[in-house]
Amino acid sequence: MKAKVRRITGRGNQILGRLRELDHSAPGGEQMIGLLSEIARLATRKHKHDTDLCNYEWASEPKYEAQREACRTELRALGEELTAMWPGSRLCLQNDPRGFVVRIEVPNGNKEAWAGGLGIA
Repeated sequence: MKAKVRRITGRGNQILGRLRELDHSAPGGEQMIGLLSEIARLATRKHKHDTDLCNYEWASEPKYEAQREACRTELRALGEELTAMWPGSRLCLQNDPRGFVVRIEVPNGNKEAWAGGLGIA
């Protein structure tokens, strides 16, 4: 099966650098950076959706809820891909926009980071 080609962004490089500070076992390469870039893009979208839900009545309408669920589904799939690429890591989804709504937990359980992981958005 051919690996999915993703757009590599500076944000993906930045996240990989921060993950490697927490756990030196983090894999590198274009595939990992592309995956992290995609996670960052969707994490920003999820943060906006969760903020809208807190602030606007229209955000609880079925059409917008379907968009929110599609974003969460995509993030869960990327989380499974991350775990397959880096065993022991985990993508955690939160719903409170006052903090990080997407966080990556590192395999070594580094406690220097908030809750043993890295907040994305």
